[in-house]
Amino acid sequence: SLPQVKQLASCGISTLYENLGRDQKSRDRFMTEWIKRQNPIEGIYYDITSISSYSTKIDFIEWGYNRDQESLPQINTGIVCDMKSGLPVYYRTHPGSIVDVITLRNCIKYLQAYSLRDIIMILDRGFCSTANILNMSLKENQIKFIQPLSFSLKKVKELIVKNKKELSKTSTAFIYNQEILHHVTDKITFENTLCMVHVFYNEKAELDQRHKFLAELLEIEKSIAPCKSKTEFDSFLQNHVPKKYQQYFKWTTHLKRIEKDMLKIDEYLANLGFFLMATNEKTDKITMLEYYRNRDTAEKIFDVLKNEMDGNRLRVHSGYNADGKLFVKFISLILYMHISQKMKKA
Repeated sequence: SLPQVKQLASCGISTLYENLGRDQKSRDRFMTEWIKRQNPIEGIYYDITSISSYSTKIDFIEWGYNRDQESLPQINTGIVCDMKSGLPVYYRTHPGSIVDVITLRNCIKYLQAYSLRDIIMILDRGFCSTANILNMSLKENQIKFIQPLSFSLKKVKELIVKNKKELSKTSTAFIYNQEILHHVTDKITFENTLCMVHVFYNEKAELDQRHKFLAELLEIEKSIAPCKSKTEFDSFLQNHVPKKYQQYFKWTTHLKRIEKDMLKIDEYLANLGFFLMATNEKTDKITMLEYYRNRDTAEKIFDVLKNEMDGNRLRVHSGYNADGKLFVKFISLILYMHISQKMKKA
């Protein structure tokens, strides 16, 4: 017969969260033992998500970039997961106003404290900054990394222009998972730090993305209403144009009308189909692609946390309760992901 399961009332759950939240030493001890048991020896993925809250009594709950596009303050939670097992390895909370690039510096310090050094850190494009790459390259850190590069960096745009002709040649083409891709390697310098860059180009992806972008842009253009002032233009953008397309329209003062910003549109179109990854590790193109394509491991974990475990709201009213609840959620994620993997294999 199945063992009896004791059901906790709401007040009992709150007490459990508070006790766990106050016991920092036990939570740290669990993390240390769990990391030892997992022993990630190949690579780890790191990503961060926002968890919104209505509470006004928790210090870490602050206004910032909300990844769920909610008009609420939040707490940021960074999760490290093992590339091989797909299981969460470690988590840490950050104030809601802290941006992604800053959380990475803190993450590196904690990972070193847990003796996680000789592994590759695979990051999301949101962590791309000169400061982060320099920090990971420091002699005392010695972090091996794979960092997708942001198109906002001037050096990245220059690399695309430099290699565009070469990437159009048949000699650079290869097949990966029934897709035809083009690949070259190059180098990029951040201050005095030299990194290898893998430059990939997907012609089909460029055509698909271009078609989708222009179709949506032209559809928005058809709905443009006459505006008499910049104020009316701003109101029109906010109420009728999706946020990601707002930057591609501008107000011309002398003509008093809305126009497409062709400079920004051409700049966006010029980068379609390309993706670039900087690394300080000697890696072949297929391995780089495997790392890149599997980077959504952390995103899947966040999806489980928010949609399967009702974790899209904090729903606590004290810092201790928040720490305790997030710890329980972390253990639940480990169990959920492990059971899911067993079911898939069976």
